[in-house]
Amino acid sequence: MIVAGLLWSPVAFWTIILHRTLSGSGFTDSTILLAIPMILLLGIAISVWYVCKGLPFEKNDILFFIVRHSLTMIFILTVWLGVSSGYSSLLTEYFPSGQWKEMFRSSIPLLTGTGIFTYLLSILIYYLALANERIRRAEREILQQQLEASRAELEALKTTIHPHFLFNSLNLISPLIKQSPDSASELISYLSEFLIYSFEHSIKKNSTVRDEIEHIKNYLSVEKFRLGDRLNIVFDIEEGTFDIQVPPLILLPVVENSIKHGISQLLEGGLISVKTLYKEEHLVIIISNPYEENVKKPRGRGHGLDNLKKRMKLYYKGEGGVLTGKKDNLFNVKIFIPVSRGTEIE
Repeated sequence: MIVAGLLWSPVAFWTIILHRTLSGSGFTDSTILLAIPMILLLGIAISVWYVCKGLPFEKNDILFFIVRHSLTMIFILTVWLGVSSGYSSLLTEYFPSGQWKEMFRSSIPLLTGTGIFTYLLSILIYYLALANERIRRAEREILQQQLEASRAELEALKTTIHPHFLFNSLNLISPLIKQSPDSASELISYLSEFLIYSFEHSIKKNSTVRDEIEHIKNYLSVEKFRLGDRLNIVFDIEEGTFDIQVPPLILLPVVENSIKHGISQLLEGGLISVKTLYKEEHLVIIISNPYEENVKKPRGRGHGLDNLKKRMKLYYKGEGGVLTGKKDNLFNVKIFIPVSRGTEIE
């Protein structure tokens, strides 16, 4: 408020000087007559900020914008001049020796011009400030998105390490080397292919459905050694979807979740279903597994799925996404990837 007053002082001073020059009155009389109206005009100039916030500038509706502000300005200036006129009447009552009413009537054109100038200058300053605020807000949102993307990518990178998975796999390999060298060699081959893909694609922007399917096949083949007949897998991959590009490592957290929170918790195990199809300009990937509500849940909240949802949101700006749901003792994950605007990831 103090800063606004200091900036306003030159405007008020020159208005008083103009009034003194045009009316021929003394500087003191002009100051007494116009000091209060100019203070009120300062308050009006400050309050116009709220008018501007409530009436954002829209290029496609410029006529409505101009009419609305014109009517608002006319209303505000009419009220202001009316109050200023009342103030001149009070001066006449308390200081009858002066020609206050006549002086005010002669100053109406000057006050009207000053009021219009003040209103227009105010909305210009405020809209520039609002535009700057929007730019800064957009910059903050971009920085926040970049930060979230970095965090999501870091989490995605962490999924390539799989300490528990590696520990379990090594425990499987050790006895197999003596009992069944061929099986041990097969398991090592699956594990090797899985790790190579995980590390190579953790720094890439794109993969394909074909590569992602092969990756989780290697993962599930390793888990098959651990779970045996408790784990069954079926793939239903639509032919035209194999070469669609997708973010790398998007299927692994879903399949890991299916094993950890589904199959491994059931005594009889179950079937993991992986299906892809093209529907309404989207690649749809559906992964299902059985689950049991009353089974004690393992530690962890499924951060892999949460992280995948964040990644998809950042990659596709809301056009792609991940939906989860439970029905008929099946836990379903649906991944939607837009392909109509190209499959390259920005």
